[in-house]
Amino acid sequence: MRRKYLKTAIFFGTLTIATITLVILVGVPAIAKLTSLLSNLNKSSQLIEQNDTNPPPPPRINTPTDATNKFSIDINGSSEPGSSVEIFWNDNKDEVLAGSDGGFSFNFKLRDGENTLYATAKDNFGNESQKSQEYKITLDNKPPTLEITKPKDGTSFFGSHQRLVSIEGKTENNASVIINDRLIIVNESGAFSYATTLNEDENHFTVKTTDKAGNSTEQSLTVNFTL
Repeated sequence: MRRKYLKTAIFFGTLTIATITLVILVGVPAIAKLTSLLSNLNKSSQLIEQNDTNPPPPPRINTPTDATNKFSIDINGSSEPGSSVEIFWNDNKDEVLAGSDGGFSFNFKLRDGENTLYATAKDNFGNESQKSQEYKITLDNKPPTLEITKPKDGTSFFGSHQRLVSIEGKTENNASVIINDRLIIVNESGAFSYATTLNEDENHFTVKTTDKAGNSTEQSLTVNFTL
């Protein structure tokens, strides 16, 4: 017990000597000014934090696809770290929290046809950002139309002057066409044409069209050639 009291006495004695030494070296006024300065800095910092009226920047949404055949898609983006992100989709509103890195994600449920999506952010002081860019996403799960206009399936060609044939057809605007693994150019009206040289006997072709939403339609074509 005596040792404990002795240690306590030594500690307070040392602290008293250090305080007296500091007063002698720098003076009471200097210590008072230092204390006042530290106090003012602390109050100033608190005042700045309490009076933050700067809104966060609008959230950034990673550009989603403009058409899909899925009934829900995951939307990712970034905002001010820790901010509350309000996502407005069609006639609905949901709220997610941006992580420490500012990232956020949201599962967007789609309805048939066109869907709209944008977001705003709100920081811890209630400041709200302007709205982000608005995106439009179309839900389309119907396969595209495909018509092979010529040649007709089962057509026969004879002689060297008929060996070069053109496969022509029509599909939806903005759809892509592949014939036997070859990507074919489709014009603005959906028409396409592919010239090919026939081999003797049967020639088999697979024509596949895919729209922007990922739906596809496929047809087979067989023609015969005799030299």
